[in-house]
Amino acid sequence: MTLDKKITLCENLTPVEVRIGNYIMNHKETILNCTIQDLEKEVFVSKSAIHRFCKKIGLNGFNDLKIELAKEEKMEEETGLMRMCLSMRRITQRKLPTN
Repeated sequence: MTLDKKITLCENLTPVEVRIGNYIMNHKETILNCTIQDLEKEVFVSKSAIHRFCKKIGLNGFNDLKIELAKEEKMEEETGLMRMCLSMRRITQRKLPTN
């Protein structure tokens, strides 16, 4: 299950946790390169709130969250490359009109 789905399907989030989830879903690239302290300052929440949020969505903590995001990003890159390869294959397999 994707991180977005985990966040969206979690029903018992507090308003603070909803804010954390929204920030994460809208700033994935930023999260990959930030520390828990950076997120804490950016979203105006405590480290404890971030940790509780991670636990509620089934992760062990902020580092697990970053690992999940990195895995999803890699999967998206690989999917994009596969689509590009398939498109190139279709293009090269097309028969050119003969004159």
